[in-house]
Amino acid sequence: MRNIIMTNPTPHLDTNELARNIIGAAINVHRFVGMGLHEKTYRACLLHELEEMGLQYEENVSIPLFYKNRFIESGLTLGLLVEGRILVDVQAVDFISEERMMNVLNHLRHADLSLGLILNFETKYLKGDAIRRVVNGVIA
Repeated sequence: MRNIIMTNPTPHLDTNELARNIIGAAINVHRFVGMGLHEKTYRACLLHELEEMGLQYEENVSIPLFYKNRFIESGLTLGLLVEGRILVDVQAVDFISEERMMNVLNHLRHADLSLGLILNFETKYLKGDAIRRVVNGVIA
């Protein structure tokens, strides 16, 4: 169960189309600024792209942990949630680790979300293994 408030989300976009738009925005950022910068820089640029596209987002969304029939304030946060549906994890690392993918998967599970995107800007091109989808408990 989530406690996320969104105003005017774009229900006309299905989840896959929304994911394509987010990835397209990330590619625009990467083409413009290149690799070798800090995650905060990529994130700020991506937020600007999302705003220009009219997509809504929330940062640092707290999610409670449901444990033994109780909600526990656990300090779990979603770094970036787009349109209340897609968790986006911005990275600038040599490679996306298995631990990072499992972390996103765990956050999806606790937030009751179906899709997460891990975007690694520390690559020559933002494609292939630099974009990872975590879907319904399956890392793809």
